[in-house]
This record gives sequence, structure tokens and C-alpha cells, in this order.
Amino acid sequence: MSIGTWQETSTADGRKVGALALPQQDREQLTRVVAAVNAVRRLALPGVVPIADLVGHGGRAWLISGAPIGPSIADLASRLTPGTAATVLSDTGQTLMRLHQAGLAHGAVDASTVVVSPAGVALLSEVGVAAATAGRQPTAAEDAAAWAELARRIGGGDQTLQVVAAAAAAGLETGLRVLAAHASALPGFGDRTALAALPKQPAPLTVPGDIPPPESTTLLPGAATEAAVQATPQQRQPVIPQQAVPQQAVPQQAVPQQGPAQPVAQEHLATQMARRTTEPPVQQPAPVERSADGVLRFGQGPVATPVTPSWTPPPTAYRPPKKSLFKRVTGVLGSLLSLLLVLGVVYVLLLRFMPELGVPNPLGLFSATQITGVTVQKVAVTTCNTQADVIGTVVTNGEPGTFAYEWVDSDGHRSGRLDQSVRKGEGSVQVHYYWGFSGKGSHKGTATLNILAPVQLTANAEVTYSCK
Repeated sequence: MSIGTWQETSTADGRKVGALALPQQDREQLTRVVAAVNAVRRLALPGVVPIADLVGHGGRAWLISGAPIGPSIADLASRLTPGTAATVLSDTGQTLMRLHQAGLAHGAVDASTVVVSPAGVALLSEVGVAAATAGRQPTAAEDAAAWAELARRIGGGDQTLQVVAAAAAAGLETGLRVLAAHASALPGFGDRTALAALPKQPAPLTVPGDIPPPESTTLLPGAATEAAVQATPQQRQPVIPQQAVPQQAVPQQAVPQQGPAQPVAQEHLATQMARRTTEPPVQQPAPVERSADGVLRFGQGPVATPVTPSWTPPPTAYRPPKKSLFKRVTGVLGSLLSLLLVLGVVYVLLLRFMPELGVPNPLGLFSATQITGVTVQKVAVTTCNTQADVIGTVVTNGEPGTFAYEWVDSDGHRSGRLDQSVRKGEGSVQVHYYWGFSGKGSHKGTATLNILAPVQLTANAEVTYSCK
């Protein structure tokens, strides 16, 4: 279930962006949410709503996207055809597969957390946010069941999509295989133009008061910060002048009202937003400081009449005698020795248990897995508008650990670096690459599997597509 509705607003330089208000949260919840958002951002998956920043405004934390976000499938469900619904399921299913391969999961997949981009691509929204807020760890099995339920709901009475939903009970990969085998018979499957045309043009509406104002949204350079702040009760929110925000700037839907939550300390501020159209409280202009990275930071400036504090010198505190140099050196050496001992114990434990538990290991540490061979199966696709399932087989020494790989096809598409866990006793592991084709004609390409670590190996196979 979605935590809210994406709104449209503008940055200070006039760029349109999307904004989603998070529920009122305490510091621990915000820390988990920021960690989940950053973990997904590092993957840079094309099927996930790109998050540009996390900001604080009006006592709320907001997710900011680099561009306006389209409507959700829940809003478009009544206008979906079986073909466009199958396209949505194909997009979201493949994105979930790549999330699971990276050791992550969504945790709240349904029609309200899938949105349609202007290019007609179904994107997953709020990946891991709901689970991080609740303090639970989402699983791939949970996503597979939710994807099957999504297929049942948006498929309506279409028999093909109901078969796909039933097949997904055996796993997400099985559901995608059945979808690829039968969806080509559905009119409109893979038609991005038809999917992009579903949203209607929104009517001009008034601006809700708690959405970040267009003139004050500021995107931080780099990754999202580690927390957001709740405004103090004494802070007075200025009133937006009527002419400061265009009526069409944001839609009418207001962010759902949330109950009070524990305030977050000021030092955990992410980006504090304020309306710069408000009259300043003092006559002096606010100083502007340009840091070394070129980012402008705005301060409150000097006050009109400095207040002289009433201060009484504290009594002279007791100063303990200084330790001798020998005692200081031995204390430091003892601390370093203890630290090295603890690190050694942790290293041994990780070396022993981390690979057998199947924990993702992007750096390849504590891995005993050795790759002895790699092959890719040749694939011939004779069904129109479908996907080729290219299977690569990686032969290992049967020891637990991980290896890194990537797929590259002759059309220039790259999967990016992926990590695969190997359990003890597994002599071989299969990895999959789904290559989509559409339209009539024939195509011959090559799918290449590159092993990146612990050794560098390469294998490829021919992939042919024929549609008459």
C-alpha cells in the first residue's frame, strides 16, 4: 500500500520535480528509510522511480524525484486493457527480479506503488520505504506473492493474465516465463504509446498549504542525506502570497494527515526548506556564503540589536594531574591492541559463516568460491513480441561464497554488475538474462556473460528472433 501520492512542484530554478511526503517518523525510522532509499539508488535500476534527494519541510520528510511522477496503476486500473496490463506486469516483474538478485526487495508491491512514466514504462515506487518505516525486512517471496495478486487485480477477467497469476505462485521467475510465452497474443502488449496515453491531463487546482513551495525546493548535490528534521513548535510558517505559486503548479490531492510523532533533533536536518518570498524579520540583507563546492548556503544574517548575555564566570574546576608520557603511550598501545584483537575475531567469524548464510558480498571478501567454467545456451525465439530467456551456467568448486557478473547484448544493453551467492555443495549456478523483442521480422544477436570476480571469464551465445 502506498504511503501517499506523488505531487508536482518546482525547484528554485523553475525545474519541475516530484515530491512524496513520508509519514511522521522518529529518528530511528528515518535512519532506516534513508538507508533503504540509498541502497536502491546505488543500483540505478531503470525500472525504479529515481530519487534525487530527501528533504525536510513543514515538519515532514519528503522524497524528491528528478522529474514529475506519473499516475499510479491504481488510478488507471479502469482504463487498462489486457495488453497494457501485461506490459505493466512484464516491466515490474523484471525490475523485481533485478532487485532480488541484488539482495533487496520492495515489500509493498500493489497497484498504488506502480506508476507510469511519460515514456510509457511502468516504474516501481517507494521501494523498501514501507518496510523500513515498519522496521521489517522484506523478502523476495513476499514480492512474488504481491506481484501475483497484482496480476489478478489488473488482469480482470482475462484468462491469460489469470494463468500468469496462478503460475506466479511457484515463483516470480515462473510467472515471467508464462507471461513471456502467452502475452504476445494480447493486443497492445509492449505498446509503450498505448500505455503512455492512459493518463489524462489534470485539471487546474488550488495549491495545498503543506506541499514544498516551488520557490524553495532545493536539491542537494550527491546522495540523499542521512535524516530529516521536524520543525519546532515555536517556528512560525509564513503564509504563501497568492501570486507566488501558479495554480497549475501542483495537483489538488493533499498529503494524508498523520498523527504527531517524536521530534527529530535539529542536527539531523537534511535540507530545510523555507519560502524566500516572505518578508525578512530584520532590515539587514541575509549574507550569502559560497562554499568550495559551489553550493550557495543562505544564513539569517546579523540581528538588528545584539543581545548581551548575562554571564557569570564559572568556578575554577579541579584539574587532575597530567599523566606521564609513558602512561599515555601504553594506554594508546593497549587500546590499539584490543581493537586489533576484536577485528581479528570479527574477521574469523565472517570468514566462517558469511558465505554459508548466503549473505550478499559485493566486495568479494570472505569468499571461498572459485569459478572453473562458464557457458551460455543458444536461444531461438519464434513467438512474436516476447522475451528470450538466455541462461548462463557458472561452474564452481562447490565452496560457499559469491561471484560478480554482468550481461551484455549485441544491441548495447548492459545489466550492470550483479552479485550471486553460492551455497556449499553447489557445483553450478544458473543466471538468467531476459532479452525482449517486438514487431515482425527477424533479428540475430549475441548475449555475452562476463564473470567479473573472483576471476574474469567470458562466454556468449547466439540469440535469434523470428516473427512472420
